[in-house]
Parts: sequence; structure tokens; C-alpha cells
Amino acid sequence: MVINNSLSSEKIINNNLSEEDLKKFREQGFIGPFKFMEADEVASLTKELKKITARAFFWKRLVAKIARIFKIQDHQIPSFVWGKAKWGKGLHATIPLMYKVSNDPVILDKISSILGDNVLQWSTQILSKTSDVDYPWHGDVEHIEWEGITVWLALSNVSDQTPMDIVTRTHALPNYTYPQELNRNEGIDLNDDQAVLEAAQKLDPECELLSMKLKPGEFFIFAGRLWHVPRIYSSLERTVMISQYSPPSEKIQIPTTFEPPITWKSSLPPCVLAKGKDDYGHNLVVEPPE
Repeated sequence: MVINNSLSSEKIINNNLSEEDLKKFREQGFIGPFKFMEADEVASLTKELKKITARAFFWKRLVAKIARIFKIQDHQIPSFVWGKAKWGKGLHATIPLMYKVSNDPVILDKISSILGDNVLQWSTQILSKTSDVDYPWHGDVEHIEWEGITVWLALSNVSDQTPMDIVTRTHALPNYTYPQELNRNEGIDLNDDQAVLEAAQKLDPECELLSMKLKPGEFFIFAGRLWHVPRIYSSLERTVMISQYSPPSEKIQIPTTFEPPITWKSSLPPCVLAKGKDDYGHNLVVEPPE
């Protein structure tokens, strides 16, 4: 793979979303998929991203082995163990290739179409998962506090057997009703697709359950408050890259709990100004990694 100014295979001048795309995103809470790079280029990129991630988090992995003995969760591990990244989502601020991929014009121009001229990137991580982990429906807890959008880039071993399921329109439910809240207050089974969909449709009858089935090298964008769940029915390890962005007006924090009530670390995560300017000063904004 040849790395130029743009990693993507889409050599077009205008990568912005169309008005029709923006209308769909605002109403449905997602847009895509889009092609980022050719499928035959993905394997080498995935290998490199996984290698540098493992190197960056060497000490964290060592501490995690000890932490598991004492039943300590990742979010309870002190921030210094993660190095400059501060937490598992901080790779955009520490690894040049991670920053380069997540801010490629094919991705960033679409993000800017939604968020505007000023874009703050606060999260990037590589997730490699297998079918032995069963995920419940959820909304990302960070977005209880602030608005943002997520880019889900499919890398290795992605197929119809590894979709991301979403419930459309849930990003705009009244008072941001999220699945964990319904589980706690109403006993909704978050592993029951039909129960989750029916709960959403009580609040908005037009909600639908969709499976986003991406190919290697494709990505889609969804609102941070959209209900979603990753599915892995394959025996192979599926790898994706997830990046998250917000306007600089939002204050970004690190959660210490993932079930209500959510609590937050006092230290701030590193953010990178992907585009434009920051007139607010709420966040720990660092220079892009070189």
C-alpha cells in the first residue's frame, strides 16, 4: 500500500455529503456505506494498525493482566498506564497513521458536512472482536453528556456475518432515551431485538431495525446517540476502526462507569482539532501526532 496525502482510493475533489445525504442523516441518524479504500489494500493497513496499537498499549496490556486477577475493569485503570493516549480511545492523538486514516479527506469532509467548519476529534480505537463476546443493545454513554458522530470503518474479516445493527431515528428520541435507561427503568431485555425495537417504536413509530453489512474498506457514519449493537456470527476475529468527532463547543470527558449513573474522570482526554478552530477552551486540545 502506498501512503500518499490521502490513504483512500476515492480520488475525487468533493467528498462532502449531498443535501439528500444530510437530510437522511438528520432524519435517520446514519449515512453510508462509503468506500474508503480498495478491499485488496485493507489487509496491509489492518496489520500495521494492529501492530502499532499493541506497541502503544504494551504497559496497559501488562497491567490489564494483573487487573483481571483482581477483577479491575479497563476504565478503572489509571490514565497514566495508557501513556499519552490517556485512555483506550486516544490513539488519534498519539499514532500518526491512526490520525492520518481517521482524518483522510474522504472521511473528514463528510464529518464536516454534518458538524460544520470546526471539528474536534476525541476518539479513535481499533477493535478486534470474536463471536464469544455477546453485546447488548446500547447507546454510547458519552453522548448522554454531549453531541457527536461516529465513523465505523470496516477492516478485516467483515462480512454479512459481522454487521452493525442499528435502530433508525433513535438519535432524536425525546430527552435522549437510551437502551440502558429502558433496561433499568422498564426491564427491557437488551439482548432481545424485537423488544428493543418495540420500545423504540413506542417513542417513534417510524423507527426501524437495520443491519449495516459492510465490506472491507467501507465505512458508515452514525449519530452518537443512535441505538446500536455489533453482531459477530463468524468464527474469525473481526477488526474495525472506530473514530468519534464533536463540535469544539462540547466538553469531552472520560467515563469511569458505563451504567447509570455515569461518573467521569477528573483528567481530560486528548483531543485533536481536525478542522477549523476552537473558540471555547473546554477541552485538552493537542497537536496532531507526527
